[in-house]
Parts: sequence; structure tokens; C-alpha cells
Amino acid sequence: MKNKLLIELQKIIDRYIEDNNYAEKLKQEISPLKIKYVLGELEKNKIKEYSSEDREIIKNIYFYFC
Repeated sequence: MKNKLLIELQKIIDRYIEDNNYAEKLKQEISPLKIKYVLGELEKNKIKEYSSEDREIIKNIYFYFC
């Protein structure tokens, strides 16, 4: 389950971060120890509001990793 959530997080980063270089940097930062940092950066730099499905995935990530 955790690996699936991390894969989904990479997809969310691709959908919501406009700068490709920054998106790649965030995806490389994904680890259990840095998940809060990545989610915070995603929230600060997103280009649109999350879909309800993506919001649910993010809630699950917080539940499992934070």
C-alpha cells in the first residue's frame, strides 16, 4: 500500500507542479523521512486545486507516513 501511495504522489506532483525541473526535484526527495517536506512544497507550489481523488490520496499519505 505504501509503495502504491508513493507512486501516486509522483503522479500528483506531475499534475500540480508546473515547473518540470522542480517537479523532478520533489520526486527525487520522496522518502518516508521527507514526506512532510514534499507535501508542504506541493501545497505551496500547486497550480490548481486538488481533485477529490487526489485529495483522498494525500490524506492517505498523511495517515500512513505522518
